[in-house]
Amino acid sequence: MGRSLPRQGLKYLRRSATLSVISAVAGGNLLTSVLGLIGSFVQARFVTPADLGYFRSFAIVTGYAFFLHLGLFDALQRFYPYYVGRGEKNRALAIAEICQAWNVSVSAIVSCVFVCLAAWSLVFANWRAMLGWFVQACAVAASIYGGYLGATYRAGHEFKTATKGPLFSSIGSLFILPLFALWPYVAMAARSGLSSLMNLVYLHFRRPLHLRWRFSWGEWLNLFRNGFPIFVASFGAGTLWTTVESTIVLKDLGTIALGLWSVSFFFVDTANKVPQAIVAVYVPRVIENLGRTASVRDSFALCKKPILWGLAASLIIVGVGWTLLPAFISILVPNYVAAIP
Repeated sequence: MGRSLPRQGLKYLRRSATLSVISAVAGGNLLTSVLGLIGSFVQARFVTPADLGYFRSFAIVTGYAFFLHLGLFDALQRFYPYYVGRGEKNRALAIAEICQAWNVSVSAIVSCVFVCLAAWSLVFANWRAMLGWFVQACAVAASIYGGYLGATYRAGHEFKTATKGPLFSSIGSLFILPLFALWPYVAMAARSGLSSLMNLVYLHFRRPLHLRWRFSWGEWLNLFRNGFPIFVASFGAGTLWTTVESTIVLKDLGTIALGLWSVSFFFVDTANKVPQAIVAVYVPRVIENLGRTASVRDSFALCKKPILWGLAASLIIVGVGWTLLPAFISILVPNYVAAIP
């Protein structure tokens, strides 16, 4: 009897559809991170911390611009699966239409501003700034419109599809790596811009919802009222915190320190891939269950497994990183040894 329980547990894990999706998403994200890590090591061999810091300084503006989606991601991520769970598909689609119109419009406006700044820099023959602003035009579209697209992938097979976008963009970026030996700064800009565009184009053409163009200020205001308080907390703890840190590092310590800090943040972000995959799969299921059953207790019970899985995965990743990362950086990217502390 005692021996059969572990076997039954393993059999359950093998047959678990949720675990299969989490494994696919986490595996895709980790493979993307590994490819990104290879590219980053190559980049770090040729790009100095000063050049990386200068290039990353433009991304600070994009971090603040991300605020302009005003919580429509959060409203979509919560209300869409909730009303699907309640069987109110038309209402769920109406919410998605409003979010689509807002995020497409914001992405287009901010991207145009960045393109104008790129053109202005080119007029004054500052090609480094021109590339920096142009890449941010791609990045803000990938962040805001791409973030909306990512929120529409809700089912298990859709999560697997969404994971392929960053993976394909990472594979495409590998073809740029030889350019680092010739034009390090140009190659860095090309790698960053191409990654953003390829992922955005893939998510757009494989999007699960093909919606009409519709906007209503009344419906938008209702979504804003519900999504903005959640957004303030998540934005403040995530993007805003990182952006403010980058601003402080740049202002007080300069571009070299910002380059070192950016490398450190890359490794932290890589370590978060497995917990993020677990959260991405479970959150819409919890919300949909709430809409279907109206039971907070049952929905909360669904959170126990992802919390335990995420904690275990995080502890393993932290242990491995703490042990091996200093040696990796010292050997593979000696220019950034100062980032280890």
